[in-house]
Amino acid sequence: MSDIVPPWAEAPAFSVRHGHGRGEMTRNVFVTGGGPPVVLLHELPGIHGQFFSLVDLLVRNGMSVWVPHFFGRMGQRQTNRQMLTNRCVLKEFAGLSTRKLGPAAHWTREMIKEVRARSGYDEVAVIGMCLTGGFALAMMAEEGVVAGAACQPSLPILPCAAFGMSKDEINAARTGMAAKGHAMALRASNDSIVPARRLRRIKEAFGEHVVVVSLGPTGHATLTENRNDDAMRAVFGYVMERLGISGPPDLN
Repeated sequence: MSDIVPPWAEAPAFSVRHGHGRGEMTRNVFVTGGGPPVVLLHELPGIHGQFFSLVDLLVRNGMSVWVPHFFGRMGQRQTNRQMLTNRCVLKEFAGLSTRKLGPAAHWTREMIKEVRARSGYDEVAVIGMCLTGGFALAMMAEEGVVAGAACQPSLPILPCAAFGMSKDEINAARTGMAAKGHAMALRASNDSIVPARRLRRIKEAFGEHVVVVSLGPTGHATLTENRNDDAMRAVFGYVMERLGISGPPDLN
C-alpha cells in the first residue's frame, strides 16, 4: 500500500552524479519549502508518510528541505528484508564496512555542493537517520555544513561499537566541528538496532564536538514512525539555531 505522495515528491528538482564506471552513482533530489537549506537523508523504510510529515514540519519552521532519493519507491515502505538483501544498497552504503564511508556518503558530499550552489545559501544543515545517520557526522567536514544531526546511526551492521568511518574521515569531521560547532547524535534507550556502545564510541571519537542525546524508550525511528518529542525538540532546536532561524520550533 502506498501513501499519498505530496506534489513536491512527484518529480525531482535535479539529479546528482558522482564517481566513474562501476563506481558511478546517480540519484534524484527533491526540494520543497523556502529558507535556509536542510539536507534530509531518509532512513531504511524509504520515503513515505511519516517522512513526508517530517518534511512538512521542517518547511513550516522556515527551512527549505532537500531530499535525495537513495532507494525504494516514492510513497511506499520498504521492509528490512528487501533492503538488507539488496546487494546494491549494501555496497553503496558500505553496510558491512567498519573502516570507511561508502559511495552513498561520498555522493552526499557532492550533493551538498549542489545544494549550496542552487539554494543561494552558504550554510547547510544535514539530518541523517538510520542507514544515513552517520553521514551527518561525516558531512561536518564539508565546507558550509554548520549542523549535523545523526539520528539512530545504524551502520555498520556489525560490530556493534563501530560507526563506519576511517581515522582520516573522523579527523576531518572533528576538524570541521572544532571550527563550526558541535554535531549531535541521538538514540532511544530501547533501540534494538543501534547499540548503546555505538553512541559511546562516537563520543569517544569526537569528545566535546558531539553532543549525545539519550532518549526514553520510544523505539528506533525517533523522528518518524516512533516520533520522540524530546528528539524533535533537540534536532529542530539545534538545526534552527545553527541556520539562524529564531524562535522555538513549532512541532504541532
